[in-house]
Amino acid sequence: MEDEYKKQNTYKILQNSWNTGGGQEVLTGSIAVSPLVADQYDFAMTDDPVLLQERKNTAEELYKIFERSEWFEKYGTMARKVEKNDILPLFYTLKAGLDKVKKVSAYETVLAICEFADLPYEYVWNNVVSVQLKSEIYEDFYKNLGKKKVMDTYNQVKLF
Repeated sequence: MEDEYKKQNTYKILQNSWNTGGGQEVLTGSIAVSPLVADQYDFAMTDDPVLLQERKNTAEELYKIFERSEWFEKYGTMARKVEKNDILPLFYTLKAGLDKVKKVSAYETVLAICEFADLPYEYVWNNVVSVQLKSEIYEDFYKNLGKKKVMDTYNQVKLF
């Protein structure tokens, strides 16, 4: 009797719709994070929750600065892309405001502003970021972000 019971249960387990290929329909819908845990999702998926919190705080500060700036009327909802001619003044308006409110590294400043305003990184690096700001970023990479060994390996002349 017990053997018959095990056979039936084994058959049920092995012949269910999932194991026979019928269960894939369940997974074809879009995958979404439940609204009940959406605010904690980023923190659960990150390796550095402190850095993530700092970046979120910086984004909030940038929004406050943006609200008080002359750019808010033109790009208030950020629903439309920033025009190319406006990238430079917008970038430095946000940077100046952020420098007054919070001490953030040069790298994090550029990253935060590009993320906030959805600016193209390559364009900002090549056409907007000043030489002084670039040198601060390189110095930050060299001293604080663990790139010293890599930079020394590829550069014959020591940077700092």
